[in-house]
Amino acid sequence: MKFEKVTVNGTYNILYNDHYVAKPIVVDVSGGAVKAGTPLAADGTVATTADGASNAVGILLHDVTEDNPNGALVIHGFIDTAKAEAHSGVTIDDATKTALTTIKFC
Repeated sequence: MKFEKVTVNGTYNILYNDHYVAKPIVVDVSGGAVKAGTPLAADGTVATTADGASNAVGILLHDVTEDNPNGALVIHGFIDTAKAEAHSGVTIDDATKTALTTIKFC
């Protein structure tokens, strides 16, 4: 049996509290790892805003890497906006917040 040790960074908490609902999603990691706190579209790509509307359907709960593109998408709950933006490097704009009606940004 072959064994390979892989070091993975610890999880980063973007939640404001422990009340949330998440669903599984396969994340598009073709551009590299995607960090927790990143808004995602339904197809697993990073959400975009065009003409004042966002295609975001949730916020990625944990970092996702190329070797395992499976993630958890927060679709309901409370997100600590400052933590999510700092970790992901993505600014969560007003259009994204409007599109995510079941998520409260604190």
